[in-house]
Amino acid sequence: VPEKTKKMVSFGAGILPFAKNIVSDTDLATLEKNVEFLLRGSSGVVGVRNNPSIPAGYRKWESNREELRILEGEATQLQNKVYRQKRNRHWNERSSNSNKERSDRFELLLTEMKADLDMLKKRLNDELVELGIDQTKAEELLMEYDKEPTGEESKEKIASTKRKRNEQNEETGRSSRQKVYDV
Repeated sequence: VPEKTKKMVSFGAGILPFAKNIVSDTDLATLEKNVEFLLRGSSGVVGVRNNPSIPAGYRKWESNREELRILEGEATQLQNKVYRQKRNRHWNERSSNSNKERSDRFELLLTEMKADLDMLKKRLNDELVELGIDQTKAEELLMEYDKEPTGEESKEKIASTKRKRNEQNEETGRSSRQKVYDV
């Protein structure tokens, strides 16, 4: 058995915290005795709650301290969760407002386009009535237009269509410069 050596500082003097608790109320000799026993005469992990070699005062103090740290950690986690929710809500609100403004602009454009389309349909109908083209004649003109071939054949077809329109215009008394709109 090795002989005990003299120490300049008492054993464990630097590892115990100094605060108003059960540790600060006990005298130094008792603390040294308990710490020596914990380190030399015990087995297993000192920090386990059910360690039989920890005195009741220390056990209660460590239990309170551990519970406090657990609660502080849970509080921090909840604060982080609330912060993330606030940040997400802020970004969602920004995105929602931006999308709302964009949809309002598109709705306004769509309304204007619909009004323009209705006005153009009305003007086209008025012009067709002025030209004396009824619904069946307009459908015939559209069918001719859809059947038009490409290339040289289309040039001949266009020329013949123009001749027919000019003949119709001469019969009705309109000038050849007035256009007939296909629907």
